[in-house]
Amino acid sequence: MEKQACKKFKINKKQARRVYEILRLKNTNTSDKAAYLSYRLDVKNRLNAPFQKKKLEMKKLQKVLKSEEYMATITSTGANETQSRLSSQYLDLEEEYRRVIHRMDHD
Repeated sequence: MEKQACKKFKINKKQARRVYEILRLKNTNTSDKAAYLSYRLDVKNRLNAPFQKKKLEMKKLQKVLKSEEYMATITSTGANETQSRLSSQYLDLEEEYRRVIHRMDHD
């Protein structure tokens, strides 16, 4: 479906994902906790990808750095900070998606 959208509308993969997420939010019943949770988790998994990549890089650093250097590096990027940043990104993104949906409904 993604490849078809990219080819037909001449958009890249990132744009196709954004369109998909907006349309999925529009069609998700936010009163249905399970459906809304599924939507949120899918979006958060996409937003979490860079943090997972960073986590892998940190594992590689652990092998190379001395223990005190590694501890100094890891304390600067805590799990709570990552979680709050992810939550903030999701809320901003959902707000932006809702604005787009609102414009779609009024055109």
